Amino acid sequence: MLNDFNKSFSTILSNKISKDYKYFLNLLIFFKINFQFSKMNPQKKIQRMITRPINYLFDLYQTKTRIQIWIFDNKDILFEGKILGFDEYMNMVLDECEEVNDKKKTRNYLGRLMLKGDNITLVRAIS
Repeated sequence: MLNDFNKSFSTILSNKISKDYKYFLNLLIFFKINFQFSKMNPQKKIQRMITRPINYLFDLYQTKTRIQIWIFDNKDILFEGKILGFDEYMNMVLDECEEVNDKKKTRNYLGRLMLKGDNITLVRAIS
């Protein structure tokens, strides 16, 4: 009976559906190890916080932080500006936008600009 269970369990793990199951098991193992570590060292608590991309963009929008955007498949041109709005597809409207050419070391003022989310590779705050 136990051998039958092991065989059926191994066939489940070999299926494509089992990727989610393996991921879930890895998460359980990860949290178990962290929980045991925090029990051994109570003064050192491990705190992990996940920030979703939409939350990060919303924080940048609320604080009117100047951002830099890298464009897909064009490593020399960057856009800098403040977020006026965005949607779930990461389409963005930037204000006070400048096109920065890293290769030529030039800046071109564009004003208000709408960027399609498909073209955005990276968004980062400029301090």
